[in-house]
Amino acid sequence: MKHNVHVFAVVRLKLVGIKAVSHKQAVRKAARRLWNTLYQTFSNANLRKLPAGVTDVEFGEELTHFLVDEEGDAEFARSTWHEDGGQPMPDPRTITVTMEGGLIADVEGIPSGYKVRVLDLDVEGMEEEDLVKLPDGKQAIENIWAAAAA
Repeated sequence: MKHNVHVFAVVRLKLVGIKAVSHKQAVRKAARRLWNTLYQTFSNANLRKLPAGVTDVEFGEELTHFLVDEEGDAEFARSTWHEDGGQPMPDPRTITVTMEGGLIADVEGIPSGYKVRVLDLDVEGMEEEDLVKLPDGKQAIENIWAAAAA
């Protein structure tokens, strides 16, 4: 049996020199500038350079996210990630730990195969067997979080 498979690939495009008063505005300007151009660029362009059997190429009408760097920021210290429309989003490399009432409520963004070790040094009133000894001799409450099973 044969199948026709539509592959929606994400590509990164870097636009330089966008003048904006904020990162959010820079995202919106970049999206507006690119939208129509993406149709023209990917509309069955250069099919001979693609693998055999590829018969259609087009813009998939989706911009998933944006990374905004500021010119002159060589260390990328002011770089920010944004959703389509310019809303800020966490850096995809960020692991978010949510605490509620001094307790960890959730950990998000753990890549598959990785764990996050959370150490709480506030051990007052804890039983000795519930603590781990750290290399510096201090004791801590240890919590290990892993990616959710798929």
